[in-house]
Amino acid sequence: MEKNWPIQKIGSQGENVRTVQYLLRHHGFHLGVDRKFGRQTQDTVRDFQRDQGLQVDGIVGNETWPALIVLVSSGGRGDVVRAVQRQLNARSSSLAIDGVFGPQTALAIRRFQQANGLLVDGIVGPDTWYALVTAPAAGPTLRRNIAKVSEAERNKLRDAILQLDIRTYPDGVSFWDKQDQIHQATHVHGGPSFIPWHRELINRFEALLRQIDPTVALHYWDWQTDPRSSPGGAGGTVNLFSTGPGGFMGSASGRAGPPLDGFDNGGSFPGSRDATGNPADPPREIRRNLGPGAPALDADATLLAAGDGLPGAEQWQRVREAIEDAHNTAHGYFGPGSSILNAHRSFEDPFVFLLHSNVDRLWAKWQREPGQEWRLDPARVYGDEGTDPRILENLEPWAGGTGTRPWAPPDNQQQVKNCKHPSVVEPPRYED
Repeated sequence: MEKNWPIQKIGSQGENVRTVQYLLRHHGFHLGVDRKFGRQTQDTVRDFQRDQGLQVDGIVGNETWPALIVLVSSGGRGDVVRAVQRQLNARSSSLAIDGVFGPQTALAIRRFQQANGLLVDGIVGPDTWYALVTAPAAGPTLRRNIAKVSEAERNKLRDAILQLDIRTYPDGVSFWDKQDQIHQATHVHGGPSFIPWHRELINRFEALLRQIDPTVALHYWDWQTDPRSSPGGAGGTVNLFSTGPGGFMGSASGRAGPPLDGFDNGGSFPGSRDATGNPADPPREIRRNLGPGAPALDADATLLAAGDGLPGAEQWQRVREAIEDAHNTAHGYFGPGSSILNAHRSFEDPFVFLLHSNVDRLWAKWQREPGQEWRLDPARVYGDEGTDPRILENLEPWAGGTGTRPWAPPDNQQQVKNCKHPSVVEPPRYED
């Protein structure tokens, strides 16, 4: 999507002018920082444009902003960090303007990214710079029980998911179909990285959704309820498997159908990815075969208490095993022949993200239990499994090691981090 950067020119004033001045200083130019775009700033912009081979007009717009900004991350220092800190403080942060990209600045960036539907990585790249200079915070994401939000809120989420099947990565695979490719490129089930890896997956998916609509959150399905008859927020029940153009997630029995018609190949094998092996092609069919009633699962409190009474270092393993076992049962609930039951096909069905948002909610709830602040500490949350190679290895495919584009050549959009990265350990906000 083409960005329209805010025009800064003679007469402009404010935080964006100060950011321009800081960035010019970072590039080696000498000028004062006073938030006013006067003759000295104009002349300096012209000198910068001349050096960069840009149109020399003394105006900071769509050509000059991208040339001015630089990637900023933990450990950075100087005027460029001061520009970031000032922009954050102009919204809701209260950082010291010390030009040091330390833990507090990193935390403030992650919160800003989450609030604005960006990839939460703590790194100030082009998308984060653009958000800093163009938009107020959209408010922090709050994930809620999908049956209890308004119909309009559910429709917003549905529409954003549908739009992801239209937008594509450089390899021609849609943002939606890429989710299945990502899931098939990695194998994390049955181990300590299962829950944190899936947190990274759904956080990234929510960031894509918020590129479509900054007000969208990736809500969760409460698997204690029958999704065809879940208690609603205003009394009564809600059928999450409503069909037709105005439906939410399609049919609970047989092919999903509308509004997800475009997500599969209509049941036809020829031309589907099952036949071609091309991840850009749709799967043959998205199927459901739900059992009667609600899944037979332990209550949330029982799952979260699985490690109670054990030493802190042993609690994570017991709890994550309990949550994953419940998750396995929830997958099985979708019945024989269903897409979600099949480990290699589950992410062909959008409903799987509502299931996994609930997995993440349970981990977040465990992390935020009063008096257990150590569960928010990347060095301690995984207990005895904190040194397990599966916790310490790079999160794939985003680190580029599986060859999956755009995180591998020729796009090279790699982001190298593991399960201990603060953006993975920090829990998203859930209503309950």
